[in-house]
Amino acid sequence: MSPCSLVSVQSKGKNMRVTVTGSLQPGVTSKDVILAIIGTIGTAGGNGHVIEFAGSAIASLSMEVRRPSPLRGGDSPPPYTH
Repeated sequence: MSPCSLVSVQSKGKNMRVTVTGSLQPGVTSKDVILAIIGTIGTAGGNGHVIEFAGSAIASLSMEVRRPSPLRGGDSPPPYTH
């Protein structure tokens, strides 16, 4: 049995809290909120960060849309249709 060797070490990510306050207008989805945040911080704005989303607007979203999804970075996959 050979000893375990470490190939690379990832440095600890920095923390970033994004607070979204107020109430969302009817028809505004979690995707709209994320796109607005990306529009503010840029597509690389969160590189190297662990991002925490907070605030009343985020808290008002259902748990289903707030849970992480490996498929689409937070959005639930669309329902399957024929």
